[in-house]
Amino acid sequence: MEALDLILNLSMQPTQEAGGPKIPMKYGRVDVSAPAECPEEGRLPAAGPPKPADHLREVFYRMGLNDREIVALSGAHTLGRSRPERSGWGKPETKYTKNGPGAPGGQSWTAKWLKFDNSYFKEAFFKDYAEAHAKLSNLGPKFDPQEGIVLDDVAGEKFTAANYSSGKVD
Repeated sequence: MEALDLILNLSMQPTQEAGGPKIPMKYGRVDVSAPAECPEEGRLPAAGPPKPADHLREVFYRMGLNDREIVALSGAHTLGRSRPERSGWGKPETKYTKNGPGAPGGQSWTAKWLKFDNSYFKEAFFKDYAEAHAKLSNLGPKFDPQEGIVLDDVAGEKFTAANYSSGKVD
């Protein structure tokens, strides 16, 4: 087994151990013997580009991946930590990551950063949905005052039928 096959195999094991899928692997990669034989640097997405979707497509389309595969691979953010110097997001460290495990520092993308699940998408979807819904609901109507009124507690009151019933049966 060549070194690259070993490294790729070892990178797949934590995904499976964290509850992720078994990843099919093809062996037989040939190790390089000189830097000139390596792929060029900078093939991964940049941190915080002005048009993120266009940038991801530019990067991954040239590797032969489609939109569905780009979204699926983005789900890997459910594991591990972000590093602001690389991603443009997060804290340099938290009280949990200051001394490890693994490489110290960074901030997790999700609350359960050692579990492979859909929480990265759920959190991103909820945030995007809330912003899109608010934008849609603000299209068209006039506001008084013009900037509208924003309440701090957007959760609202829990509906209880007794609060809205007179007790009389019609």
